[in-house]
Amino acid sequence: MKRLTLALTVLLATGCALVGKFDQNSYNAAQSLQGASLALMGQRLTSVPTNDIVTLQARLQAAVAYEQGKLPANKLSVLQWQILTDPKGNLLGGFLTDWLNAKPCSPAYLTEKEAQINEGFNSVLTLEGAKLR
Repeated sequence: MKRLTLALTVLLATGCALVGKFDQNSYNAAQSLQGASLALMGQRLTSVPTNDIVTLQARLQAAVAYEQGKLPANKLSVLQWQILTDPKGNLLGGFLTDWLNAKPCSPAYLTEKEAQINEGFNSVLTLEGAKLR
């Protein structure tokens, strides 16, 4: 029983260290970036100026940097943002990199990516919304 109590104490202490407090700015930024990302993605099959993509990438990098500024208590949020925005990954960051590199994209692929990226943002928003206020 003593071991279980110690394990639970360590788990709770570690868990609290990984999730910071609710931040309305983080929540608003995630919502705004979700809308902007999906709106831009909806134009993927048409001509979109490169600077629109680069501007979105910069906004995403700023969101990641803001979350990193709240470390170590915000580790899980930072990890979510890094996965979502990784330029070599399979979510938004990788999608934008492929777009800038003129990699072809079918309508079916676009529909699936939009759903995946929307779910990624929803995960970010769910975690932020569940934090203590």
